[in-house]
Amino acid sequence: MKQPAKSTPFVYLCPQCAELPYYRLRAPHTHYRAPLRPCPHCGATYFDPSYREPALEKRPRLPLLPGTVWGGLLLGLAFLLGAAFLPQKLELAVMGVLFFGASLWYAVDWRRTAPQRRADFEREQAESRRRLQDAAYRRALREHGVKLPEEESAD
Repeated sequence: MKQPAKSTPFVYLCPQCAELPYYRLRAPHTHYRAPLRPCPHCGATYFDPSYREPALEKRPRLPLLPGTVWGGLLLGLAFLLGAAFLPQKLELAVMGVLFFGASLWYAVDWRRTAPQRRADFEREQAESRRRLQDAAYRRALREHGVKLPEEESAD
């Protein structure tokens, strides 16, 4: 007899039809959207623990710059320092300038798109508040162990 397939952190199977709704390329982390998702194969609603209702979460504080920018700047600085003290001056200087330039471009782009990311989160929160007004939706969330605030849970 064939054993039922199990979901893993990287592969999630629909509990109803055991088909693969999606494949995670990275380890699970939190996304802000409705955690009750429709299966694209059978249409059944399943609970995806990697999604959180934005209206139930504190607003995430966007970092000044992501860690990749700081890492790129430090790596560029390391290459430039290497160019000052090691024999392969041209190669290290070029690499340092490339890392610095790419990191600065990413930093400018990050700061430029920050208002759009904030607006997207605000829109997600408004949609989430509308979803949470539905008693059946709140009941389904409670069945999956999602803790709702007292004022929201009164039916």
